[in-house]
Amino acid sequence: TLSRGAWLAVLIVGVLWAILNRQWKLIGIGAILLAIIGALVITQHNNKPDPEHLLYKLQQTDSSYRYTNGTQGTAWILIQENPIKGYGYGNDVYDGVYNKRVVDYPTWTFKESIGPHNTILYIWFSAGILGLASLAYLYGAIIRETASSTFRKVEISPYNAHLLLFLSFVGFYIVRGNFEQVDIAQIGIITGFLLALRNR
Repeated sequence: TLSRGAWLAVLIVGVLWAILNRQWKLIGIGAILLAIIGALVITQHNNKPDPEHLLYKLQQTDSSYRYTNGTQGTAWILIQENPIKGYGYGNDVYDGVYNKRVVDYPTWTFKESIGPHNTILYIWFSAGILGLASLAYLYGAIIRETASSTFRKVEISPYNAHLLLFLSFVGFYIVRGNFEQVDIAQIGIITGFLLALRNR
């Protein structure tokens, strides 16, 4: 699927980095290039664009069968059946529950599990409401620690460790984690760096 979540994360992190480091010339050049490329795409006469299809794609909120009866929608249905306790951790647990229950839901798009494609839904499915609350607390603590240190410093530096950790967290877990199931174990690296920075 060309890892659209990863590309979106790179784009958002790049824009945030440019804004937070006050790289106004870079932002201006990027906006001009985007406008030129957009104008070239719109005015291209060789390939007649279908305006109805383009409008549909611009308004589409459920691409690649993500919601409704796709990956995240089916994960949400399974979570609603057991929201408090969860089912247990692991991809094979999710696949087993999904593959057993798919016969009860003939409208589901995928007849075999391909995962929930969302980190928060995956944790809620695995550990229930307590796991979801723990993840929300961990996310909040990381954002509070990195953002408060990032925005408190007066000097602008591309070597600001708190800023780099903040951007890494936002890009990988917040943006990409909404479109793909990312490895939650790597959050320990960010947490370890934050503890080291706090106790230096």
